[in-house]
Amino acid sequence: MEGEEYHGSPLDRCLQKQERLVHALEKCATREEQYLWLMQLGKQLPPLPKPLLIEENRLQGCQSTSYVCLDADGHGMARIRGCSEALISAGLIGVATSVFQGEPFEVVCRCPLQILNRLNFSSLLSMGRMQGWDSLLHHLRLRAFMFLGD
Repeated sequence: MEGEEYHGSPLDRCLQKQERLVHALEKCATREEQYLWLMQLGKQLPPLPKPLLIEENRLQGCQSTSYVCLDADGHGMARIRGCSEALISAGLIGVATSVFQGEPFEVVCRCPLQILNRLNFSSLLSMGRMQGWDSLLHHLRLRAFMFLGD
């Protein structure tokens, strides 16, 4: 999704990024292909530096051990880095990263992330994975809100 053009307000861009992800997943012929696509997205995450593998960045409520760090890039926009020991969880981190990376912190706080519901993933992922997804979104929004307060 890097290098793609998005138009409109930052919130519009966030929604457009989600639509492109939904479209990519809808091209998968089977649920198994969707899982493989999600796991591949997780494999593409760059390694998280060891100093960021701290309790503050650990996702609480996630079925697997997962870490996510949100800070500002060189332009004052959201920079998300994360990892997980489980490929499905890493893929979910990849989804959030694909949507929120490089966006203003306000967008991270306000943009609804409905990809899993739109694709009916909520009925296929375990309760633990869905709790991890909710934890991921809560973690990102809480951190983004803290940047807005500065």
